[in-house]
Amino acid sequence: MSGVRHLAAAAYAMSRDPARADDRAASASTRLAGPDPVLVGTIVHRLFQASQAVADPDPGWLAGRARAWLTGNDDGGAQDSPQVVAASVDAFIRLRRREDVTEVLDGATCHYELPFSLRVDADLGPGPNGESGREPVVVRGSIDCLAQRPDGTITVLELKTGRRQSWHALQLDLYVRAARGLFPGHAVDGRIIYLDPDPQAR
Repeated sequence: MSGVRHLAAAAYAMSRDPARADDRAASASTRLAGPDPVLVGTIVHRLFQASQAVADPDPGWLAGRARAWLTGNDDGGAQDSPQVVAASVDAFIRLRRREDVTEVLDGATCHYELPFSLRVDADLGPGPNGESGREPVVVRGSIDCLAQRPDGTITVLELKTGRRQSWHALQLDLYVRAARGLFPGHAVDGRIIYLDPDPQAR
């Protein structure tokens, strides 16, 4: 695909969101000390994947898995590992026990970190002569969790441990579109579930 731009799904979603500048400013002004929420979120996703065959994983087992991932991950070297591990295990337990999460996952076949490439047409905006145009863009990413129920219906599940961002809905839409391409003929929907239900909370 010579001449076609390639973008990560999150980057594309942010680029399409007019409120993203306000999101970044709010995030920078309200950032609190503590473990990196992106790293915590990544470990939480890994814990969901690692524990899918475990009915009720023990916190000690979860902590061991989190530490093992940090040890083997270069990005975790500069982090306060005990804080990261504790925050990740706490977030996992809180999310896994929620009814809106168990409703999706229990009884489903779950695929984690499912890679995809999706070709979309991006709006270029007005040109120098006032004309508008579009260009093809290949969006790449990985779906955190795709849950396929026994009846064949599919839910793309996005678990967010950080603050809400307005572009999250655009990101989920890309994932749902990609899932429909990967599983043609199946009914596919998507859900975003935040660790903290308060939209103003960290």
